[in-house]
Amino acid sequence: LERDQEAAESLRQATRLDRNLFLAHLLLGIAEHRRGQLPSARDSYGRAAQLRPGDETVLDLLSALERGEPPVPLAETEMPQRSRYRQPSGAPLAQAG
Repeated sequence: LERDQEAAESLRQATRLDRNLFLAHLLLGIAEHRRGQLPSARDSYGRAAQLRPGDETVLDLLSALERGEPPVPLAETEMPQRSRYRQPSGAPLAQAG
């Protein structure tokens, strides 16, 4: 729980610096969801959904939240490859080699 709080603080700071960081909003939602901070989790998931409408991962997490269930582990969700390695502009991210 302490790690979730630390993560939430760091992710909240990242989202303040750039409101368009999909992954920061998604992970902040998960951290808050795990901590039982449901309104904050809902807000973070909502912003992630605005940034990527129809994203199945966000929809699964929102659904779990509304059912009163813990967040679905990301490893169990379908994350399209294209969204993992592209910036919001659609340009590929540089990969460490």
